[in-house]
Amino acid sequence: MKDLKIGLSAIVVFGMIIGLGISCTNYTIPDKNNIRISAASCEGCHTDYERLIEVHSPDTGAPAGGCGGTAPHYEPYDRVFMGGEGYDAYKESGHYSIGCTGCHNGEGKTGDKDLAHSGDFMRHHSMFYEDKCTTCHKDITDNFTTSIHNGTGQKRKVAMRSGLSGPEEFDQLPAHQIEGYNDNFDAFPMYNYTTPHNILRWTSRTNDAGGSCSMNCHIRKQGDSLVNKNLYLFMEDLEEDWEISSTSHITVDGELPSWWPTE
Repeated sequence: MKDLKIGLSAIVVFGMIIGLGISCTNYTIPDKNNIRISAASCEGCHTDYERLIEVHSPDTGAPAGGCGGTAPHYEPYDRVFMGGEGYDAYKESGHYSIGCTGCHNGEGKTGDKDLAHSGDFMRHHSMFYEDKCTTCHKDITDNFTTSIHNGTGQKRKVAMRSGLSGPEEFDQLPAHQIEGYNDNFDAFPMYNYTTPHNILRWTSRTNDAGGSCSMNCHIRKQGDSLVNKNLYLFMEDLEEDWEISSTSHITVDGELPSWWPTE
């Protein structure tokens, strides 16, 4: 009887320990503020490195490259882990107050990976920037909409060949044509349709040793001088009346990104 009581007591104590601190309901995030966050949440999972390793899905293909060349390889769990200085900076930003589901959708109050990433979950929400980013970043999204980096050159061709005026009317195309364009965009290399690169990704203009491809394209300030401004046509470059009347409509005044210095 005594042994039975001891055994029951041990079970009760063990159950209390589980309930008080070792369950997977809540735990303390190891940061400078020792904030207690539910493990059944986006942040709870993505700050738990061991759990990310446990539930991750292996890559099914090589990471996509870009203008800078082949992307470096990171394990899937490293790409989505939140920690270190970057995580601290994120918690101080306005995006933190929006919450994960504010941008990514999905289900935020669960510890189940499949359920969290279900429904209208967006892994790469920046692909839907017009819906997700415009409210707070309208200037940036407006610039990107007509940027060469967004494939505007090709959108322009598709729209105008369908009788529209340009890329700004692309969304007026038939739904199946828009869907086909978006779903099959990677069928051809992007650089085929961007004027600065012509038909080559790297040219004497874009291949800058030790720098980015924008070094020879974007206007920037270097000391007291403006670099690359001569590549663009401004109203101040037009002197004769006939130049102004015939060419003013293609100058870049007011059309360049606001963060580019022009004087």
